[in-house]
Amino acid sequence: MTTKKLTKNKAVSICYYSMILADGKVDDNEITWAHKSPIALKYQVGENRGWFAELMEKGEAEAYVKMLPTPALKNMSTEERNAIAMDLMIMGAIDGKVDEVEKKMLIATYQLLGGSEANYNALMQKMAKAGANKKSSGGCFVATATMGDYNHPVVLDLRTFRDETLRSSIPGRMFIYLYYKIGPFFANIIKKSRTLRNLSFKFLIKPLHSLVAKK
Repeated sequence: MTTKKLTKNKAVSICYYSMILADGKVDDNEITWAHKSPIALKYQVGENRGWFAELMEKGEAEAYVKMLPTPALKNMSTEERNAIAMDLMIMGAIDGKVDEVEKKMLIATYQLLGGSEANYNALMQKMAKAGANKKSSGGCFVATATMGDYNHPVVLDLRTFRDETLRSSIPGRMFIYLYYKIGPFFANIIKKSRTLRNLSFKFLIKPLHSLVAKK
């Protein structure tokens, strides 16, 4: 087998699909995120799904993973790498949970993107610290854009869960930081498209609200 030189987009796509397969199963919600997330779209992750599936069928995927990080990934700015990493975190948690295998894969994937474990830990610490400092009066951007009303009962429930539950733990504060970092960007896109609002409700807001309602 002769491996071909990887483009930056295909290298990033390998990271997405490696994360999807981390727990040994393919989650439809994660696949949808890999196709619809603005960050994933930037790197043509959805378009590269067929290519990656072919690598898996031929048993060649591992050889391509070993090519990472490519020079293009190593030369990415920390900001660009962290944006991809945070998008992968959201994708990994879209089924309502992140198991230990996925947590370990997040670190490994960050390194595949050309980052170090120290930089990954610094990102986690930054997220946790910033999440603890967020004011409770802040809005739930994506939920509000999806439901169309700042005071919608679903939005109010999620806001209460953020303030009373998420803020009390380090993982919760990390999630808050992540949400405030990219939430406005996603909300601005979602509110302009009925299709994206429907997708957001089906795959993100509804599952999350169901979990909150059980608390």
